[in-house]
This record gives sequence, structure tokens and C-alpha cells, in this order.
Amino acid sequence: MSDYTKRVAAVLAVAAFPLAAGCGSSTVVKPPRELLDARQAYQQAQHGAAGEASPAQLHVARAALDRAETSFRADPENPVTRDYAYLAERSAQLAEADGERATAIEQRDKAVSAAAAAEEQRLRASEDERLRAAEQLRQAQEETKQAEARANAALGRLGSAAHEEGARGTVITLPTGILFTTGSAALLPSSKTQLDQVVQALKEVGGRDITIEGYTDSVGNEAENEVLSEKRAEAVRAYLIAQGVPANRVNARGFGQANPLGDNATLEGRAKNRRVEIVVHRAQTPTQ
Repeated sequence: MSDYTKRVAAVLAVAAFPLAAGCGSSTVVKPPRELLDARQAYQQAQHGAAGEASPAQLHVARAALDRAETSFRADPENPVTRDYAYLAERSAQLAEADGERATAIEQRDKAVSAAAAAEEQRLRASEDERLRAAEQLRQAQEETKQAEARANAALGRLGSAAHEEGARGTVITLPTGILFTTGSAALLPSSKTQLDQVVQALKEVGGRDITIEGYTDSVGNEAENEVLSEKRAEAVRAYLIAQGVPANRVNARGFGQANPLGDNATLEGRAKNRRVEIVVHRAQTPTQ
């Protein structure tokens, strides 16, 4: 049997008998330390969370304290006072512990609820952001599609200039015979009518990159032909920029005898190979 159980049994046994009468002395006797501790423990528990969390245990503490006070008033020297005081103190401490535990659980539950609410809000915000991004992407793709349609319509109005869609984009082919005299990189005055049609189409195309490529046939020195083809490409680039095509969109390159379209052994083939190609690159479609 534990010491606590023995003391409680002693308290109950003594309680069955009438308490001894006071000695009648007028001397003031100081309450025992156990009674003072019991009073303090009960007051502390009563003003805490024990009243709601553990009312039954707090009631036990109150009853034991009342008996200790009654015993002390009847006989200040009665050892039963200490036993009841000890029981009151322990009961108050248990009630206070129950209150603290209940408070901790409540705080924990509030913290869990707050964390769950914060996570839900974060997920909701992430979903809203994802939906906004998806809508922005859809709009960008639609705008690109519409711009592509307008560009194709503009290029379709080039008239006599040959153009075709390829892997690189739209390729506009201009024979050098309508742009330059033989061996020259100076644009003919008559070529500007044709180039003005190209300029108008390129302005309608919008912000797509443009590469101007010059080519020659195989007649003459290969190195000289490459230089001539580059000068002709640069001449066309300069004219387009002068007419309002943004310079940062236009590049020029000379390829000389490379990439022939026809047979250089024939007049017709060599005529095809002497050309300037204006490559209008495809617009980049936005993706996630």
C-alpha cells in the first residue's frame, strides 16, 4: 500500500470519530505548513482552468480543505488537519494539472486548425494563380494565332513576288535580275516598286525576325560571288530599314553559289540561282 493511500485511509478512519474539543486556550496557534500549502494550491487551481477542465477534482480539493480548516479550528494540534490539508493540496494540484493539460490541448487544436486554414489558403491561392497563368497563356496563344493569320494574309498580297511556307517560315524569293544589274550591288530604280510591296507586307507581319539571304550562280570566282551576294543582301536590308522596317529585326547574309535552285549548266537554272531570299521566320507560340 502506498504512503498516499495509507494517509487517506488514516484520514477516513479518524473522520469516523468525534473531533476532540479545543483546549480553550486563548493562545493563537499558527496553521501548519501543510494547511498553508493546501490553501495556496486551492486558490491557484480555482483561478486557473481547473474549474472548467476538472470541476470534480476541484470539488474534492475544496471538501478536503474545508475538513482541514474545521479540524484546525477545533484543535490546532490535531494531526488530522495535516492529513486533510495534504489531501486538499494534492487534489488541487491534480485539478490544476488537468486544467493545464486541457488548455494545452485547446491551444494545440487551435494551432492545428490555423495551420490547416493557412495551407488551404495557400493551395487556393496556388490554384488561382495556376488558373490565371493558364488563361494568360490561352490569350497569348490566341493572339499569336491571330497575328499569324494576319501575317499570312499580308504576305499573300505580295503580288508577283514568289513566296512559300517552309520549315523556317515564309520565304519571299526575288530574282536579282529585277533588283540589280549584272555584277552590281546597287539597287535598280525599278526594283523599288517590288520591294515596297515587300516592305508593306513586312510591316503588317509585326515583330517577326527577318533574314535576307543573297545567292549567285556558279559563273565566276566563288569567293567574289560570295562577297557580291552579301553586298546585295545588305543593299536590300538597307532599303527595308530606310522604309521603316525595324533594324533590330533584319539580318543579312551572303551565300554565294550555295543552295542552288536550278541547274547551273543551263541559262534557266542559273537565272533561278541568282536571287535574294527574304525569310520571314515563324513567330514563337507561347507555351507553359
